[in-house]
Amino acid sequence: SSKKPASPSLKLKVDNFELNTKRYVFPSGLRVFFQVDQTLPIAAITSVTDHGSGSDPLGMEGMAHLYEHLWFRTEHGELPSTWGLLQNELGCNLNAFTNFDVTTYMTVCPSGNLEHMMRLESLRMTAPMGGVPDDGVTTEIEVVRNEIRNRSENGNIPFFSLLEPMGKHTYPEDHPYHRPIAGDHTTVRSITPDNLRSWTADMYTPANTTVMLVGDFDPDRALDLLIENFDLSLFGEGLTDEHVVKWPRRGVKSP
Repeated sequence: SSKKPASPSLKLKVDNFELNTKRYVFPSGLRVFFQVDQTLPIAAITSVTDHGSGSDPLGMEGMAHLYEHLWFRTEHGELPSTWGLLQNELGCNLNAFTNFDVTTYMTVCPSGNLEHMMRLESLRMTAPMGGVPDDGVTTEIEVVRNEIRNRSENGNIPFFSLLEPMGKHTYPEDHPYHRPIAGDHTTVRSITPDNLRSWTADMYTPANTTVMLVGDFDPDRALDLLIENFDLSLFGEGLTDEHVVKWPRRGVKSP
């Protein structure tokens, strides 16, 4: 038959979808975003520090990338290493990366562990080198040097083999993008624990940090979660427990 088939209806029925993001910007400059997604009982935190390899001191290129590694070696109080705590104790998936302008940490955990995750986010700003021994720095420098061999020198990951020469030919020598993100063997080995402590104290601050939390939590408790699990000094200089005003939550009668 030459009869044309009927045209499909263009009256699409699409489920309503909107992002109701809670956004908090504090006097310290700290930026925190909350986005509820209760599809699964998990929570994800992505934390971005506004400094990457472009902020590395001259002669110590690779500082930002080395610290990205070292954060997972931190130990706080009687807890195991941050890596062991997140992966083995809390059942999380985790990763991080450094580029020229930012260092980003990504953690996905069962939502019942959300408060533990948030306390670690706070510690990255208040104790970025917490519990890292000097020999831990030495060990991690060798880990980074192996990454440089694997990614850039041996050509096992073509992207990295191309990135470094592209930067050197695209940007002048005094431009931070001219330098390799991970540094080289000489610059990385020149970094000391004291260098790292000074650098992280300057870079890992509330004003340089954006935290995005997505997942299964009560949106009405977003601000409570922050106040209960972040060091109060991260919200504003000199802020203490005495300054926090408690107020009745919705649906809860005052005593």
